[in-house]
Amino acid sequence: MTTTDQEPVLLVERQRALYGDLGLTRDQLADLARVPGRLIDAYASCRHLPPFFEGLLRIAAALQVPVEDLVHPALVRRIRLAVARRRIAREVPPDYNDPAGVLPE
Repeated sequence: MTTTDQEPVLLVERQRALYGDLGLTRDQLADLARVPGRLIDAYASCRHLPPFFEGLLRIAAALQVPVEDLVHPALVRRIRLAVARRRIAREVPPDYNDPAGVLPE
């Protein structure tokens, strides 16, 4: 799956810019996600979906579920909790896609 040569297929930059009023820097996003900044750059400029990711998208589409549903729920929860803790420690606003947060009350 491709888009035009000028258009990335993964919308990392758009999502990062939409985060909060001011957006996150690449380094802040990398820190919260615990991934190298160069990975953020690679995803933001990606013109073709990596085969592994495209395969997951195709399976999810065939099953009519979000890609996240193909990952073990315990792993998804562990990642979300770790990111939420880093967000709190760094005083980053809660995720705009999950205003209720993921940390237990």
